[in-house]
This record gives sequence, structure tokens and C-alpha cells, in this order.
Amino acid sequence: MAKEIPGKCFKVTLLLYLTNLISNTKMQYMTTLRLNREIEYKLHKVAKIESRTKSEIIKELILNYLESYEENKKTPYELGMQYFGKVKTGNKNGSVEYKSIISEKIKAKLRKK
Repeated sequence: MAKEIPGKCFKVTLLLYLTNLISNTKMQYMTTLRLNREIEYKLHKVAKIESRTKSEIIKELILNYLESYEENKKTPYELGMQYFGKVKTGNKNGSVEYKSIISEKIKAKLRKK
């Protein structure tokens, strides 16, 4: 399956089954990647242990990477959305009057000294 090429690398040809999300049809694409001996050996070892093909493992890794990549492209608002409204201060205008609130707290702290 792996063929040695100049530069002590291995050439691995994969048949990737990617789902076309727009039309919900399965399309096949072939791509080639070059792996050094160490990665090729580790991939072969894992594939043998898990009784899976190298292509299956590589496809899973690529899909995991792409999902992670999409999650990391969220806006700051989307990332913080789960935390909004979690802290209750009792002040409904806190986001509007935050400067005066902070100023009052600083003044109160200084008065105590």
C-alpha cells in the first residue's frame, strides 16, 4: 500500500468519502498525501490494532479537525452566549450604568480606609 519515494517519505493514496452537505449526496474524491516513515509506521500500527484501514482513520481525523475548525470560528458573542445571564446582580441596568457602578464601589472602598 505504501510506496517509498525519494526523500525517505511514503506516498499514500486515499479514497475519501465526503458528504456534500448541500445536496446530501455522497461524493468520492481521491487525494494523495506524503507521510514520513514515523507517521506511516504509527498509522499502520494503529490501523492494525483497531482492525481499520488507514483511510478510515485519516478520514475520521480530517472530519474531527474540520468540526473543530468550524467551532473555533464562532464570534465572541457566540462563544460567551452560554454564560450570559448566569450572574445575577439584581441591577437591571448594570450593562448601561457600569461606569457609575464601578465608580461608586471604588469611592465606597476609599471611604472605608
